[in-house]
Amino acid sequence: PSNVPSSFDVGPPSYQADCKASLLGRLLLRGFALHHLVPPVTNSELKFVRTERGRPVVAGDLMGALDYNVSHSGDWVVLAGGEGGVGVDVMRTRDSRVDRLEEFFRLMDKQFTAGEWQAIRGREGRQEQLAMFFRHWTLKESYVKAVGTGLNLDLRSLDFRLARDEVEEGEVETGTRLLLEGRSADWSFE
Repeated sequence: PSNVPSSFDVGPPSYQADCKASLLGRLLLRGFALHHLVPPVTNSELKFVRTERGRPVVAGDLMGALDYNVSHSGDWVVLAGGEGGVGVDVMRTRDSRVDRLEEFFRLMDKQFTAGEWQAIRGREGRQEQLAMFFRHWTLKESYVKAVGTGLNLDLRSLDFRLARDEVEEGEVETGTRLLLEGRSADWSFE
């Protein structure tokens, strides 16, 4: 029909990319759920509802102990799933905020522990400091998403200790530890 638009126009290119990434995240989640549901259901039978904090969950508690989480940023979309609490966050480590780094760090000052700031600010260059900032931020986000508290948690109660400052592309870092309110927490981060 002539009244159907020929393209999906939802605004400027960055907004369009975000909408597409969000849609892809939902499709990944739907595919993951369909693959793991017990008993199996068809795509048309699969229903999602949202928790009071807005997290999509399968209606009817059909996932059992299996948990999942989705994140997207720019061109990247990631889904993580497994037993127990699962949280995932993805971000680019390069950003235009490098031009106003001191102001950005000042605004974010209360979100990190003294040790985390030492790891962030101890990096040689501004871009390296920003990359270390985002590495810590994604760790905090993934934990918050796994426990389902949202960002109303005091993020300074989460103190991440990195085993290595550098992670090579294609490697999986598993040595990161979390101190939760000063005590070692039994969580695994990759």
